[in-house]
Amino acid sequence: MKRYFLLNAVIKDVPMFSEKVDEVWHEMIMFTVDYERFTEHFFNRFLHHQPNVDTAPSPQPDKRAFFDWMYAHLFDITGNSRLLWGKFFQHPLDKNTLQDFQRLSEDELLDRYFLRNGKWEKQQRALVQTLKEEVTAARKRKKTGGSTYFKKAAKKGNVSNELLLQGFVFYSLYKATSFSSHMNELLLYKKTMYAGDTASYSGYSCSSPWEDNRHHHHNDGGHHHHDSGSSCSSSNCSSSSCSSSSCGSGCSSS
Repeated sequence: MKRYFLLNAVIKDVPMFSEKVDEVWHEMIMFTVDYERFTEHFFNRFLHHQPNVDTAPSPQPDKRAFFDWMYAHLFDITGNSRLLWGKFFQHPLDKNTLQDFQRLSEDELLDRYFLRNGKWEKQQRALVQTLKEEVTAARKRKKTGGSTYFKKAAKKGNVSNELLLQGFVFYSLYKATSFSSHMNELLLYKKTMYAGDTASYSGYSCSSPWEDNRHHHHNDGGHHHHDSGSSCSSSNCSSSSCSSSSCGSGCSSS
């Protein structure tokens, strides 16, 4: 819930993609006075809850892809993240969005995609610069081997978080029609790297090692795993700590 709130503080229009997180939100709203006080303090506005009339969380692939990119650059993606939010990196980033990040200025992008309240501007500008750099890197990659680079790295089992996010942007730009097959190849090798290691499992699209346990207990004595919120603040989240290379450590994420 904390992570969802932080996303709502940073970017515009964040659909709810988790039934479980939505349930917590409903509980908070019941305490109307406290909820209003919290949102006014944290967002400088009242954060309204838009009810989802469908039985399943919002699909919206373009917004989900942007959600995934943003989530990966702000937080650790853990096995529990996968349990709460479903599979990550299953939809390509919208091509118009990527073109915007290629051609628009930083301030224009902030106006179009982010909330301009001054409180999170440092982090927002770092995120804008990061996606701009990733789009530029993808265009250069296209001229020097394209997807061959990612396939070779995958076969070597050398799929870092940084490479995964590079592939996410590259395949969104140049392989959108076959995005799933290309991206899932990278994710498959990411799964292989973490196989058998529940402590450091990085749950992108494959099943969590403890996913079949309905109570989500670890097998070391039944301790619960929680998708804890980020402790990213304006004082401890620098541009360098919000870069693609830091995915996995996040912005001081707990």
